[in-house]
Amino acid sequence: MSKEYFKKDLEIITASLESVQEAVFEQWVADVCDTLQAGKKVIISGVGKNYPICIKVADSMKSVGLQAYALHTYEALHGAMGMIADGDMVIVISKSGETKELITLAQRLQGKEYLLYLLSFSKQSTLANLISNQIIMELAHEGDLWNLLPSNSTAVTLILLQTMITQVTEKLHLDKTHDFLSHHPGGNIGEKYTHRYD
Repeated sequence: MSKEYFKKDLEIITASLESVQEAVFEQWVADVCDTLQAGKKVIISGVGKNYPICIKVADSMKSVGLQAYALHTYEALHGAMGMIADGDMVIVISKSGETKELITLAQRLQGKEYLLYLLSFSKQSTLANLISNQIIMELAHEGDLWNLLPSNSTAVTLILLQTMITQVTEKLHLDKTHDFLSHHPGGNIGEKYTHRYD
């Protein structure tokens, strides 16, 4: 496979991440920290290709002892909204901002004591009009033949969320031994490190 393919995609992904406003990102990180320090949850919701990202990010946060959960938007609309409590942060992910199920979820959450955040690639959308706290990224191209397959957009979204986690772990002064390794006894990480801290 041509290295030019990777170079082109990396340039698109880098430009997309650089389009994030630094002040907005820092406020988001601060809000995540405040939510967690108040004993509340961070809940990440999406559908389609974005839902595995929700799972991955929530699991990464759990691995350092943070209260985070993935919520499939379909399940939310069929009763799982009951997991959301006052003071929780709900992050919804939608490239277009026009995902019908997420629009319904956002409408149902309006006027409640929840902190809503939108991650999207569209400044002008129904979700952008519904959710005032938003991280809107630019994206030149998905990278596929038709500019349709969720590819570069999902990569950018994952990187953005993972960067949020690294910033939160730093600002909350989480400890490698107590907050990470104590939750990760399995796999290569557990085999290499956990016995050192037993």
